[in-house]
Amino acid sequence: MNNSAVKNTATLLITCPDSKGLVAAIAEFLYQHNANILHADQHQDAENNLFLMRVEWDLTGFSMPIADFEQHFTAIAARFNMEWQLKLSNKPVRVAIMVSQYDHCLADLLHRHKNGELEDVYKRQVLDDAAKQIVELAAPYARFPDDIRNEVDILSITRTWTFTKEDSLATQ
Repeated sequence: MNNSAVKNTATLLITCPDSKGLVAAIAEFLYQHNANILHADQHQDAENNLFLMRVEWDLTGFSMPIADFEQHFTAIAARFNMEWQLKLSNKPVRVAIMVSQYDHCLADLLHRHKNGELEDVYKRQVLDDAAKQIVELAAPYARFPDDIRNEVDILSITRTWTFTKEDSLATQ
């Protein structure tokens, strides 16, 4: 991968109870530190009184050392009872990849890795075996409707687990 093409951005992921002033407080905080916001997405779930936000900004010109972000953002996070994560684009994400025995799955992943789409491939047989056990424990599965069975040869189901700050797993 061409390192000059790598973005130097930070992405803040936020989940908290919905309340007035959230977006303004976050935007003002970033503005005070000379952040150039590149993308901002938010979602409000009224049924669960939940607010979700993803905001990405360019670190070029950002006036706060990124190592100090947590110290400075904590007051806002506490005020709105936020759970949050900060992701840096220049820090490679460690990925555990588990594939079926079908060669095309592994070939696709190796092709993506060669083209720089995946920085590091973390191979761990223990995780692969654990994934197989999870699938086996969930059996028996309900029969798929005939129209799906007739239209599809291979059904690929992906589940993503994220390690949280509290050393637990969150799933998507």
